[in-house]
Amino acid sequence: MIFATNNLDKLKQLKDLAPMLNIVGLREYGIEIDIEEDGKTLEENAIKKALTIYNQTKQSVVADDSGLFIDYFEGWPGVYTHRFIPNSTASERNQAILEKMANLDDDLRGARVVCVLAVCDKEGAIFTFKGEFKCSISKEEKGDNFFGFDSITLLPDGRTVAELSDQEKEKVNARSMAFEKLIKAYKNNELNI
Repeated sequence: MIFATNNLDKLKQLKDLAPMLNIVGLREYGIEIDIEEDGKTLEENAIKKALTIYNQTKQSVVADDSGLFIDYFEGWPGVYTHRFIPNSTASERNQAILEKMANLDDDLRGARVVCVLAVCDKEGAIFTFKGEFKCSISKEEKGDNFFGFDSITLLPDGRTVAELSDQEKEKVNARSMAFEKLIKAYKNNELNI
């Protein structure tokens, strides 16, 4: 199964979660492509990526899109989490979020992390799986074990996701939650991958 990503952290996470699926990344499969995420929803972006790679390879593909949905801003940045500041790093985007929320009290800092996985199976059928967890936004970046917005995603125990071990992160990770649903569907023979 091809995972439509160039992100090595995501690739390692899914390989570790489901070695039975023999997941390979785009580079391992010999594909050089950067698919524009221009959809209005996480589902649209994930499906677009999965279909793009499926149409090139006719192999089963999984693709994802994720976002940080902040309650106070009615879900912003949401689907735009990775692109609300063009050509920026994760740390630059995190700092922009922290600055925008600088004057908000703790009870106004609620958020959700959402990940949608899209699977395009060997016949080209599309399936989607969603993972989600509630959190809040910290007042500063904390932790070294991160990519994306992990360093500002605060858990009820006061730690950010970036302060967790890899094993701890799997339990609160929206991508892991979505992937567990995919694995369950695969084991129930609902997917032809």
